[in-house]
Amino acid sequence: MKNIYMLLNEISTDTSRYSDTEFSEADLQKYRTQIRKRFRKKRKRAAYAVLAFAACLVLAVGIMVSRPAKQRMSASMRTGIYTMSSMLGVSGDLEDYALHIDKSREIAAGAVTLNSVAMDDGQIMIYSTYVYDRSDLAPRLSTGSWGRAYDDSFEETVSWLSVPEKRPKKMNPFYLEYVDAQVQPYVQKLYLDGEELICDVTAEIYASEDGILQETVQYNFDTTKLEFPVQAKLEIYSAENTADPEAAFEFILEKDMVVPNIKDVSMEEAIELLDGKQLVITRFVYNAMGMRFYARYPEGVPTERVRHCLESIEQEYGFEIFHETMISDTESVFTTTSGTMYSAVRGMEQWEFKFVTWLPFAEDGQRQKVMSDRIITVPLE
Repeated sequence: MKNIYMLLNEISTDTSRYSDTEFSEADLQKYRTQIRKRFRKKRKRAAYAVLAFAACLVLAVGIMVSRPAKQRMSASMRTGIYTMSSMLGVSGDLEDYALHIDKSREIAAGAVTLNSVAMDDGQIMIYSTYVYDRSDLAPRLSTGSWGRAYDDSFEETVSWLSVPEKRPKKMNPFYLEYVDAQVQPYVQKLYLDGEELICDVTAEIYASEDGILQETVQYNFDTTKLEFPVQAKLEIYSAENTADPEAAFEFILEKDMVVPNIKDVSMEEAIELLDGKQLVITRFVYNAMGMRFYARYPEGVPTERVRHCLESIEQEYGFEIFHETMISDTESVFTTTSGTMYSAVRGMEQWEFKFVTWLPFAEDGQRQKVMSDRIITVPLE
């Protein structure tokens, strides 16, 4: 991976000799409509790549036209990977349902673009781009996150951003150590029909190029309870000041935006925990937005601060880990951050997992891993 980055750094990115092409909002809307119609038609599998690339270009244009002309070509090159993976998701099927907004607002640190919104029956995901006036605030390859628990107030939102620094004294001359950045990333507050959405929220952030942050925010809640259409309002706040928003976006969530589940498996797998209580795996969901498990604690959550994971034991296709997040006092969701086995799930007859408990950190800074002998089987046929 490091060799790839070294090669990319040697490629010239001087775009001053290229002219800019202006696109009106009517042009963008026409292109979006044409692409959406093409996606909704029955198509051969080979057509997915071409159409996805076309949609990616439209998204890139939406970002470019909201910025100064000299930055547009550069922006499209820098955000290409992100728009392909995050805007369209792990499957081209998501393009049938995603709402592309591509609107920009000024903020104190620069500008923010609300790119796309997607949702299924258990989550809303919002994709955004932040461009800082000072590129040193978010150097290339920076990573970060922000979020809050289902029962925390917005003022308690925690955020962080780390930047890579070389440590040449290490054995590996390319060794990178991540240290805290000068700033914290911006955070969001989402309103649905005028009421703040209170739920578990997790944001993953990646700096694809100097001064450009790509952000994916996941709101975990039951969207089947919504009465469509829903008037949504997204407010953007500085992490240092959660009292006054710096920008806001409004959009409408429609029922036909809900991504259908390709596989929705009901389960009743009871697991005995280390403290004698039980956790019951109740459901496995797989769709164009990803895959996850749901679970409940019929006797309450563990008294000890432990972490639970589901580790796949699939030998033919690869390895996957699902990490637990509490979404209520008695319910949790297990989600994966890698998706290495996503494409294999459609053709699998079943998927087997082991339940893992990570104990609290010991005095030496280590954490003990306890692997259960229990095999959890998900029927996928």
